[in-house]
Amino acid sequence: FEGFHGDERFGRCERINSCPSGGNVYYPDRTSKRTYLKEVIEVRNKQAFIPQMYYRNIMLDMSSNFHVFCRKLGIPNEHLIKWGVGTDKERTVFFFINHKKEIVNKKVGKYHKDGKRDKEFGFYSMKQPAKEYKYQLCLFGEHLINGLDIAIVESEKTAVLASWVYPNYSWVACSSANGLSDGSNGSADRISILKDRKVIWVCDADKAGRSNSS
Repeated sequence: FEGFHGDERFGRCERINSCPSGGNVYYPDRTSKRTYLKEVIEVRNKQAFIPQMYYRNIMLDMSSNFHVFCRKLGIPNEHLIKWGVGTDKERTVFFFINHKKEIVNKKVGKYHKDGKRDKEFGFYSMKQPAKEYKYQLCLFGEHLINGLDIAIVESEKTAVLASWVYPNYSWVACSSANGLSDGSNGSADRISILKDRKVIWVCDADKAGRSNSS
């Protein structure tokens, strides 16, 4: 898998508030989709995982605009590596690593040099139909949860930055306003890891954040 770069055609748009396609998955050709699955995923018990070699290759590149912005703030590459933030063709990649240290998904997007999101590029994560191999989603930063009180935000970017400024909390991101799913209706279980923990919910200041179903 050395040098392989995942194709955004096989991702899912995460802009649930404004995505013109409603976050639909795009598969231009079912045959090529099956070939793609066989070549780039590791499968155990019908769950797909990001290959370790692909992860390592992406994490060698710290050149995305988000990385440059973080360094301007004094945030070192070591912090971004700890959080699993790499670069793929100038795009920022946030790897989702669960509490078992398994790489279960990635979220890819673009930022401007000032650290603001490039809204011309839709963020996406990996997702396949339920009857086939499936990339699950955990809380972003779940692998870093420790004995501190947990603070939950929506954005992966916010979790990375906040964890540097306020290290007295264990920060995680749920990726969307209704991202704290419980595993029902086929959704990923992203909330059980928080059981019996003190949690602070820091919602976005928009309508979706203030009236979220979580």
